[in-house]
Amino acid sequence: MYGYDIFHEKLILNLLENVRHQNPAQAYIFEGEIGLGRYEAARLVAAALACPEDMPPCGRCNSCVSAKSGTNPDIVDVLPQSGHKSIGVPQVRELIKDAYTKPFLSRRKIYIFRDASIITEPAQNALLKILEEPPEYVVFIIIAQNAQSLLNTVRSRCVLVRFAPVCDEVMSRYIDKICPGAKNKDFVIRYARGVPYTARKIVSDENFEPIRQDTFSQFCKLFSEKPLTAFELGDYAAENKDNISRIVELWREFARDMLLICTDAKDMIINIDYADKLYEMAAVMDEKKILFILKQIMNTELMLSRYVSVRAAIVRLALVVGEY
Repeated sequence: MYGYDIFHEKLILNLLENVRHQNPAQAYIFEGEIGLGRYEAARLVAAALACPEDMPPCGRCNSCVSAKSGTNPDIVDVLPQSGHKSIGVPQVRELIKDAYTKPFLSRRKIYIFRDASIITEPAQNALLKILEEPPEYVVFIIIAQNAQSLLNTVRSRCVLVRFAPVCDEVMSRYIDKICPGAKNKDFVIRYARGVPYTARKIVSDENFEPIRQDTFSQFCKLFSEKPLTAFELGDYAAENKDNISRIVELWREFARDMLLICTDAKDMIINIDYADKLYEMAAVMDEKKILFILKQIMNTELMLSRYVSVRAAIVRLALVVGEY
C-alpha cells in the first residue's frame, strides 16, 4: 500500500480517512507483536499526516517523497540518545522544546516512538502535558507490544490501534511476493502464526531448513534412556550455542505438535512435513508424559534466558526427560 509493507489495510485506510477529513487524533498507540508491520504502518500514517495535499499521502510532493526515503525533517523517529538504552526525562524535555518549533516542510510534525517499553516512567510523566495539549500541528505515534507497559495516564490520552496477527491468506500472498515458489510454505505460515516478518526471516534464511532438520534428529535423542546421550546433546548444544534459542524453540514446537496429536487436534500441528514421524513418537507416549516434556523444554528456555550455561541446561533437560 503506497509502497509500504501494510498487512492491515482496512485498519490503515480508516486512519487515512480520518487524516483526509482533517480529523486525526493527536496521539496514537500502535499495539501488536513485533513483525506485524507496526512501524511501516506508522511511517505511512505519518506520511499522510505530513502531506499538504488534499488526498494524503499523494506520494508526489516533497513531504511524501522525503517521508518514503526516511529524510523528512518533520517525521521524527524517537530512539534512545547515543550511549543510552532508554528514553529518559532529559530527552523528552528536548523533544517537547522541539515540538513547539513549527514544521519545516510539511503540514504536521510527527514523533514516532519506536519502542514504548524503553520510555522510563518519569519520562512518560514528563510527556503528559504535551500529550494533553499538544500544538495543533503535532501528532505522536507510540509503538508498543503491549499498551499496558505504558502509564494509565499516557494511555488515556492516546487512541489505541491494535494490530492483530494476520490471516493465512495474507501470509500466503506475502510469502509469494517476497519468495515466489518458497518451499514448505504451509509450514512457514503455521510456524509464523500470523506474523509476516517472522515468515520473512524464515524464507530468507537459507540455513533455517538445514538447522530444522538437524534439530529434529537431536530432538528424537531427547527420549533416549541412555545417560551418555544427554551429554552428547550437551556437546551438540555447546557447539551450536549461537543458534540455541532457535533450536530449543523448535524442540518446543515439535513437543507441542506431539501433544496436539495425542489430544486428537491433529489439524493444528505446525510441523506438517514431520507429521508421520511425530505420530510414531506420540503413539508410544501418553498425554501426561508429553505435557511433562513440553514443560521441561519451556523451563529450559527460561533457564537460557537467565544465562545458565547452554551445555548444563541441555544436559539437565535430556536427563530429566530420559528418567521420566
